[in-house]
Amino acid sequence: MKIFIHVNALTEGGAERVASLWAAEFAERGHDVTVIIRNDGRPVTYVPGEKVRVVRIGPDKGNKISKYITRLREARKLMKEVRPDVIIGVLNNATIEAYIASRGLNIPVINTEHCAFERPASAKMSLSMRVKKMLVNRLYDHVTVLTSADKKIADKHIKHLSLMPNPLAFEPIDSEKIIDAKEKTVLASGRIDSWHYKGFDLLIEAWGKSEHAGWKLKIMGGGSQESFDMMQDKARKFGVEDTVEFTGYSTNPLEDYQRASIFVLSSRYEGFGMVLIEAMSQGCACISADYKGRQSEIQQDAGLAVDVEDAEQLAAAITTLVNDSQLRKELQFKAVERSKEYLPSTIGDRWEEIFRKIKRAP
Repeated sequence: MKIFIHVNALTEGGAERVASLWAAEFAERGHDVTVIIRNDGRPVTYVPGEKVRVVRIGPDKGNKISKYITRLREARKLMKEVRPDVIIGVLNNATIEAYIASRGLNIPVINTEHCAFERPASAKMSLSMRVKKMLVNRLYDHVTVLTSADKKIADKHIKHLSLMPNPLAFEPIDSEKIIDAKEKTVLASGRIDSWHYKGFDLLIEAWGKSEHAGWKLKIMGGGSQESFDMMQDKARKFGVEDTVEFTGYSTNPLEDYQRASIFVLSSRYEGFGMVLIEAMSQGCACISADYKGRQSEIQQDAGLAVDVEDAEQLAAAITTLVNDSQLRKELQFKAVERSKEYLPSTIGDRWEEIFRKIKRAP
């Protein structure tokens, strides 16, 4: 099968990483895969492998409108030359461009949603995003969503819909060998500039209210100095500045996951949380702020779930895992096993089902 994947870039960002993992898995299965990215000067840091073609489209200079028109023309030219059996769009902007470029060519277009279909009151969804999710998605031949909670909402608006969790980027560890070597570290991950969305202010407050003698909280992620200063002020406010470490952007997150005993996802809302399955795969006992069942669906009984925006519950969960080594180890082993449900090969099987449906469509 000839597959085009349209994505803005293959650098930074969870959705871009997912696109690279999909491309590599499709190619391993014998499909002819082309990833189309914007020619905006950014390097390819998520390399999908030698079997996958990566094509840049559009000029790297010029005004916004001229670059947009050129991308459409170049994308359409590629579509006519290669005649893909299906186009997969990653994030709304890339998908709508692919859709416009493919009009009249009879090529099915799939949009892949990478964030939740609802938001809490503290971070309301914009009107443009609601329009894209509930109305524009009706244009496509198929749409994928990350969780059952989102599928329940989207089912009311979109006809052809499938549940498609994100794939795991790391190979799950041999838990027998590594879990005994864990350090007294609680880890969190995400850009510091996104501290409100990621709930890092709540996490630091919870850390200040928890029992954690001899333990350290590490928050892994880059960002501006202003954001780092703000979070460090928060740590001082709760008297935990000596036990909270901001590590900045990590070039080897795998090692950070392997060293940490506990991982905390403290987000106010989260469509999925790739960092959660990554931490699980490396034997972390996980605590997640559960946004309307999404994170519970991922970890099931392999972690602890607390209400979003509840520092007291989060503190209690941290205290429980710090003090109960038996429960901590039990969750670490369960987490590794549960993470295997998200291996690219398993997610690839789900995609094959969609491809069969698309091929049968008139």
